[in-house]
Amino acid sequence: HIGFLSAFEAEATRKLEVGTLYKYPEYPIWVLGSATHYTVVFSTRREDSQLSREAQVEQHAKQVFNQNSLDEGGLAMATSLPAMLQALAIDAGKADEAKRELVREDIILWEDFRQWARRQFGCPDGPAGGQARAKISLFQYDGQDPPGPSVNAIALEVSDIDPRLAGGGSEGDDMAAVLHTRWPNAAVQVTPVAGAGATGGSHASL
Repeated sequence: HIGFLSAFEAEATRKLEVGTLYKYPEYPIWVLGSATHYTVVFSTRREDSQLSREAQVEQHAKQVFNQNSLDEGGLAMATSLPAMLQALAIDAGKADEAKRELVREDIILWEDFRQWARRQFGCPDGPAGGQARAKISLFQYDGQDPPGPSVNAIALEVSDIDPRLAGGGSEGDDMAAVLHTRWPNAAVQVTPVAGAGATGGSHASL
């Protein structure tokens, strides 16, 4: 199957959340939906759509944590720990260890839970995973008329550093904001290749 990304998930109100299977499809093709029309983004490398094993572990842990969190996934109550371990299929015998390492004043922080869950499944400590390649080349086709069909090249540089801290980020850039729902900390550079967009600026439209 192919994927789907939505501008509505990138909005502050987050009107919807696209599911994992659409963000990580079998083939590296994503339909991008906005309030006005659809475009298509694709890669020539099939592995660019795949989750690494570490990312699968992390994503499952995040889903479990969010189901028990108090504030959009930042923290959870210690009373939820048994249910969280059960949802991750972690042996109940690990409960005491988990409580010692994770609970601080009856609160569990996501970052602590993420690192602990990674260790339980044999993943090394480290930043959030998800994409093995540091640089990814994508292409976008926009068939909207007017202004007319266009093709853009999109260079993603995947990082574990929030691009806003490096003076970048997605503020004011709708394309980058949507891509960040799939590649959260990627630096995004758009270059017009052909068609109407080739005579304009460096930002692609949705």
